[in-house]
This record gives sequence, C-alpha cells and structure tokens, in this order.
Amino acid sequence: MALLVSRRYFTEVQQKFMVSGHSFLPCDRSFATLEKRRKVTTLYTPSNVVDMTLGARQQQPFNVLEMKCQDFRQLPDTTLRRPPGFLITSMMWMKVTGSHSLYEGWKTWLVTKPRKNGPPPVPSFATSYARAYEDPLPIKKEKHRDLMTMLMYMPAEAQAFYEALECEE
Repeated sequence: MALLVSRRYFTEVQQKFMVSGHSFLPCDRSFATLEKRRKVTTLYTPSNVVDMTLGARQQQPFNVLEMKCQDFRQLPDTTLRRPPGFLITSMMWMKVTGSHSLYEGWKTWLVTKPRKNGPPPVPSFATSYARAYEDPLPIKKEKHRDLMTMLMYMPAEAQAFYEALECEE
C-alpha cells in the first residue's frame, strides 16, 4: 500500500479487514464454495487446484491467474518496513496517505460501505522491479525423498509433476 502511494499511483489507499466470523460477504461465499468443492476433489498438483477452482461455479466462474516464477518481484526493503509494535491481527482498517508516515500512530476509523464507482486498475510493476527469482525454488532434500516414496500412489500426471521438481543439493 505504501508503495502505491509513494509512487503516486494513488493519493490514498485503504485496506479493510472484517471482524472474525461470518460476514456473509461475497468473499466468504466464494471461500465456502471452494472449500465445498475441495472436500470432494482429489488434488495432486497446482493444475488440479486450477481446474477445481474454475469448475467450482457454473454461473460467474472464478477468474484464475496462474503466477509463474517471472511474476514475482523483489520489492525494496523500505516498502516492507512496518512501524514498531505493529500487529496486523489487531488492525481492522489501514489507511495510507501521501502525507502520513508509516512511523506515525494509527487512528481508528468507522468502517462504511464502499463507493459505487470502482477502484482504478492496479498498476503493473513488471518493468519497475527485478525478478524475485530467476528459477523455481528447489524443495528440501527430505521433502523430495518423501514425495518420491509416494509417487506409486499418484496418477501419471502427478508423478510427472513431482519428478520434475528441483531438489536442493
């Protein structure tokens, strides 16, 4: 959020966190739909998760964006710095403005309904920052060994996926 404001994509960014429990918001219904589908679906690979997600709703199907290695970017440490004593679990609404320092105190705000006109499109950082990873990260040797012992219980597609995983030396 601070990055978007500091780069002047927005003058103000607000992120709201709903109170624990059932809020009956669309995101809660979406999560419940996916959880129901997951309980009756056998998932072996990320592509199985994509297929499950795409097939979870016939009307208004979910949009799935598969992230590849080149999609992850290395952000500067200054964008990730948090004020001392900051606990995300105690926040209900965060608001960042160009005039507000992340090191100043936080204020409490009343959560209201969002405006009818939608937010502007998310800016693309593809050319702004270096890739976080050039290649997929290897898995731990012990994890690789465990997966290889379970291959005989998996379908051929899943076996090919796990055999292709890189392992730490």
